[in-house]
Amino acid sequence: MRVLHLTAGTGSWHCGTCIRDNALVRAMRALHHDADLIPMYLPIVGDGVTCSADEPVLIGGVNAYLQQEVPLFRVVPRWMDAVLATRPLLALAGRFSGSTRPESLGAMTVSMLEGLAGNQRKEVERLLDALESRPRPDVVVLSNSLLVGLAGPIRDRLDVPVVSTVQGELHFLDALDEGREEAWTLTAQGLAACDARIAVSAFAAREMARRTGLDVGTFDVVHNGIDVAGYAEPERMGPLVLGFFARMYAPKGIDLLVEAFLNLRERGHDVTLKMGGTLNPGDRPEVERVRARLQEAGALQHASFQANLSAAEKRAFLRDVSVFCVPSAKDETFGQYNLEALAAGVPVVAPRRGALPEVLTRTGGAVLVPPGDLGALVEAIDGLLTDPVRRAALGEAGRRGVHGGYTAAHMAQAEVAVLSRVVRRVAA
Repeated sequence: MRVLHLTAGTGSWHCGTCIRDNALVRAMRALHHDADLIPMYLPIVGDGVTCSADEPVLIGGVNAYLQQEVPLFRVVPRWMDAVLATRPLLALAGRFSGSTRPESLGAMTVSMLEGLAGNQRKEVERLLDALESRPRPDVVVLSNSLLVGLAGPIRDRLDVPVVSTVQGELHFLDALDEGREEAWTLTAQGLAACDARIAVSAFAAREMARRTGLDVGTFDVVHNGIDVAGYAEPERMGPLVLGFFARMYAPKGIDLLVEAFLNLRERGHDVTLKMGGTLNPGDRPEVERVRARLQEAGALQHASFQANLSAAEKRAFLRDVSVFCVPSAKDETFGQYNLEALAAGVPVVAPRRGALPEVLTRTGGAVLVPPGDLGALVEAIDGLLTDPVRRAALGEAGRRGVHGGYTAAHMAQAEVAVLSRVVRRVAA
């Protein structure tokens, strides 16, 4: 099967969606499918080999922004658009992409959801021309529902089915200040127009169905999987380490985790805190705030912050962790970071919210606590720090759970099954 997978890149920082999509396409290729990962807006940053390294970036982020903000750029010749869509310029723009918050992107989000009727019509037409110049795919997959404005134009031009993935974009839509209601309406219309919808969890399917009015039964669920190569068992006899590895900002619960860490130190635990993951320019004030809290409590010397690590550095980071915890303050639609910890044999403490119970009860290896409950969080982590036997048993159970059902190969097999069914149905 020939699959084109369109994914919005970040340009300079790791994002779970890009990592997931890159792993999916690599695994589909390993299953002998002709799968291509096409970057949009900015280049894709993934773990390991990036499948899109030789692909042009379509709907360049600089052009999309200028065409939104400056009407003149909606009519300039294509050669000028091409200059603004070169990878070096987009990579430079990517350095600042993390400074932009969803609150300021309402108008542009609505415009992109309008597809050919939006301000980025020229970029959409350029994308359609580029896709038409390639060998005709059997199916086109949109990485998330913020791209569904492209579904109709792609199907009309290529005469192929279009499938949208549903990941964590509902949080982005909810955060919009301007145009939130219109964006949700257009998302619902675009998803309804797709030939299929694939959610990364049953929770994501239920939430998106509830918000859009679509029948939840029209969503397929394909759980995320990760590339498990290179993950080693933790250093079980080393010093006690409480680990966090996700985007370092308040919605992931960094404030709550720091308070839990300070409570554990007060209880006499000789434990250190290691925080790692994506750190965008716009998130730095939040990290500085928790550093100041640690300094005030006299514990900053027992904490470390490691930002924007490579895939190999991330695996090395997890090898030293005793207990892993991202006490997210929002309803995660999957929580892929937990799979990464479990793949390294590290037990997880997580809030009982969103898709986390759905995923972690299947993998094993986790202790679930009431969301936002500092006391329960401290007790759960304390229980694991003081019981090395249970800690090791949970970590091993989680490692087996990930290897047994949540690898990139498992994800690709499930995705191919859905896409094959869609292609057969549309062709009938």
